[in-house]
Amino acid sequence: MNQAQHIKVSLDRQATQKISANRLRLKTSIDVVRRLSFQGCAFRGHDESSESKNRGNFLELLSLLASYDEKVGNVLKSAPQNASYTSSTIQKEILQIYASRVRNVIREEISDRKFSIIVDEARNNFDIQNIRGQGYDGASNMRGEFNSLQALILNDCRYAYYVHCFAHRLQLALVAAAREVVKVHQFFKDLSDIVNIALTSSKRYDELQKAQAAEISRLVSINELAIGIGMNQIGTLQCPSETRWSFHLNSVTSLLKMYNATSTVLENLKNAASNYS
Repeated sequence: MNQAQHIKVSLDRQATQKISANRLRLKTSIDVVRRLSFQGCAFRGHDESSESKNRGNFLELLSLLASYDEKVGNVLKSAPQNASYTSSTIQKEILQIYASRVRNVIREEISDRKFSIIVDEARNNFDIQNIRGQGYDGASNMRGEFNSLQALILNDCRYAYYVHCFAHRLQLALVAAAREVVKVHQFFKDLSDIVNIALTSSKRYDELQKAQAAEISRLVSINELAIGIGMNQIGTLQCPSETRWSFHLNSVTSLLKMYNATSTVLENLKNAASNYS
């Protein structure tokens, strides 16, 4: 074998190895995306830097697979920056491909059969004449008799009967049941009052943001709060919803996170009122 042939063989071997490594990296990322999607898990982490103790489900699961498979571990460690196949963009592209395939399978299965929809927004190519049911929440723009979404669909297909979404009805039932328990009702009433007092004034809102920023700085300075990219962002309080029980949890959680800052704002308001009296 002359020198030219030897160089060509070496280059071909390197190219083959590179292609094989890229395929294994991509396959591993695809497997992780598929598993996380199937389990309904979040992908990203608040801090995905190499120093982070929790880089998010996607990267952590990749690391776990690498620890059990030497080939996977080697190709992930040696991955060039432009071909690691682990970026958020790649994750989204893989998800979009899966979503497209799922939609195609659903369309093929339904074909020209009759079907129902139970979503607030449906983007597909189904024949509207085959709809036999539609379900949404109880908002007037969704279930109203004349100009709502269900009325517009009924105009095109008179067999698309409307059913109030059972999940939303359960939410309403939980909210209504909570009102019958005096202590629970009073708790959420007080919570709503606190949120309204803190947020209805732009001045108090600014005070709340400054107080929360100061609280975050204090906790970081005494090592009570971890730091990292995307972590410790200044949030705001959330009002409990009359129609969404899950919003009650969000409201409680937001107050717990901003408890000290909210207390500071309310205390300042109390002191200001005392000075005027």
